[in-house]
Amino acid sequence: MPVRRCRICGIHPTMPAPFPPASKHSTDARLPDAARALDALVDGIVAVCSDWRILLANQAGERLLARAPAAVPATGEPASLWEAIPALAAGQSADCLRATMADGRTRSFVIRLPGSSDSARTEVRVTAMAGGGGGICLQFREPVVPAALTHPAPDPLAERTAVRDLARALAEEEDVDALLHLICEHATVQCNAAGATIGQLQDDHVEVVAGAGLGCEAIGLRLALHGSLTEQAFLARATVRVRDYMAQYPALAAMRPGFAVGPAFMVPLIAQAQVLGVLMVVRAPGAAPFSVTEEDRAQVIADHAALAIWKSQLLERAQDANRAKSTFLATMSHELRTPLTALTGYEELLVDEVFGPLTEPQIAAVERMHTSTELLALIIEEILTFSRLEAGEERAHLEATNAQDIVRDAISVLEPLALAKSLDLIVVEPDAPLELVTDADMLRRILVNLGANAVKFTAHGSVEMAVFQHHDAVRIAVRDTGIGIQPADMPRLFHPFTQLDSGFTRRYRGTGLGLFISQRLAALLGGRIEVQSVVGEGSVFTVVLPG
Repeated sequence: MPVRRCRICGIHPTMPAPFPPASKHSTDARLPDAARALDALVDGIVAVCSDWRILLANQAGERLLARAPAAVPATGEPASLWEAIPALAAGQSADCLRATMADGRTRSFVIRLPGSSDSARTEVRVTAMAGGGGGICLQFREPVVPAALTHPAPDPLAERTAVRDLARALAEEEDVDALLHLICEHATVQCNAAGATIGQLQDDHVEVVAGAGLGCEAIGLRLALHGSLTEQAFLARATVRVRDYMAQYPALAAMRPGFAVGPAFMVPLIAQAQVLGVLMVVRAPGAAPFSVTEEDRAQVIADHAALAIWKSQLLERAQDANRAKSTFLATMSHELRTPLTALTGYEELLVDEVFGPLTEPQIAAVERMHTSTELLALIIEEILTFSRLEAGEERAHLEATNAQDIVRDAISVLEPLALAKSLDLIVVEPDAPLELVTDADMLRRILVNLGANAVKFTAHGSVEMAVFQHHDAVRIAVRDTGIGIQPADMPRLFHPFTQLDSGFTRRYRGTGLGLFISQRLAALLGGRIEVQSVVGEGSVFTVVLPG
């Protein structure tokens, strides 16, 4: 296929190119579809190789290049981009082009091209060409005119809807990083901006921790706070603005060439009288300044954002404190186990009369010691289980087992407690074996917890444990004739460290972890715990497990 020489680019048939050249003179029906598609674009496309020679221009690109006389090479050799468009050869434009040629990252900037009106600016998007050849492609978009000439009057209903949507989105987002990015995106859209960033204050510096649009180029920057626009916003606790950010702070150009900024303003993020950070909204160099309406929109976004960030930080601190609490409880429980094991060992030696025969008072003292060490062991085991549940380390090991056997094991543990209070301990079970797949040890712990609670809160009468099949579930009900539960107390039943009988003079001892642990263990087994209670008549706690 013959390849036509482009009047502007000077490409001839023997010169390699990343894709077939397009020319405003090309009417050959055999021209590839890709070239015809390029010529159909409204945007000007100019491809440049690694030594800055122009490889290709579509029809819109050729019209743009034709505005500069240097674009048409007199020698017949391909023109240099710098010769073709001198306006690109200096300042932020050249920095962006060289940066993309070096690292392949997409960048954009705004520039006034030859032949354009004084108010019109053309947005240039720079991308690396596919294939690893080292070239770049420039996309020249329609001229950008001042925002005041292009944006219609704000729609109050649309603005209220946008604020409501933002508030809902911020309330639903829990991850801090995603929250900050969402704020930057909304600020960019609502303020007709090229991008936005959020800076976090750190002693005498400000670090850019989030960005959207053009602001993505600034993420990770650490800038001195003294003398900065951020410091002005921080001290004034109000919006501050600048018409040409890069002109006022030229040092930033050397740090991040891709972050070319013209008009910008900064809003402090204030919640509970604390400045949590700053929201910066920017446009490309040469763009129109922001209007008062756009700054007001950003202030509304900043108010919602500051409150959301403050709540998120509170949640993070609470989670950190909760993790520290769980770690402390686990560590202390392990430490307490060591002396407890020694006490239990010496107690067994005394019971076996290894140190000699015991008198009746000594035997009674050893029995009380045994009761106290058992109680302490149960408390430590509850705290360890709680810590494992909070850390997600508790695992269920499912296997086929017999429900009646598990119930009898739990009853054997509860029997001494019921006898001590002269309570009847009743077991109701089916005649035929009731098989289920579960973690027998975990289910036994649940039943012992529920049964011990039933005994604790029952002064007279009975405690009953009944196991039966109901539809596709195995149900084990623990029924007592105790004090019952007030309806208002029901929502607090399964909260950790909660006892309905609270205060320094409470009658019933315990850690307040039993029901919380039981509920979480039941969930690990794929089941749940149901509660029914009547004040003064008693309660029924039913473990429901898959059959």
